[in-house]
Amino acid sequence: MSKKGTVYLVNAKGTNRYKIGYTNRPFEQRLTELSGGQSPFPLIATKTILVEDAQTIELGLHHKFTSFRKHGEWFEFDNRQLKEVIKTMDKATKQQGKKLSFLLMIAGLITLLCPLFFKQCQQPQQQPPAIQHQK
Repeated sequence: MSKKGTVYLVNAKGTNRYKIGYTNRPFEQRLTELSGGQSPFPLIATKTILVEDAQTIELGLHHKFTSFRKHGEWFEFDNRQLKEVIKTMDKATKQQGKKLSFLLMIAGLITLLCPLFFKQCQQPQQQPPAIQHQK
């Protein structure tokens, strides 16, 4: 079930580190919470979008920009990459309720399930016991 919420991009001031997250509460409350102990740097809101399915959009952004992930929900972007993140967030706002939400949901699910699948594939398969026929 989708929940309306805010997807946000916050910057650790003085760095190229950005957190992509979502909240179903007022964004200002979440920013205060993050600033209160989760970051050694002051946090600045770079972009926020109000969307119908905040968690799906957030997961899609995490998937799309996974190669820039540094730790958890923190990413490192140069100016060009930052513009691409903002453009993607704008696109999600304009296309919410259309195919983009579905595609981002699928991308998010793939991101979550791939590690489980590959772990399973790497485990040695046990051979079934040989069947012995009686004479």
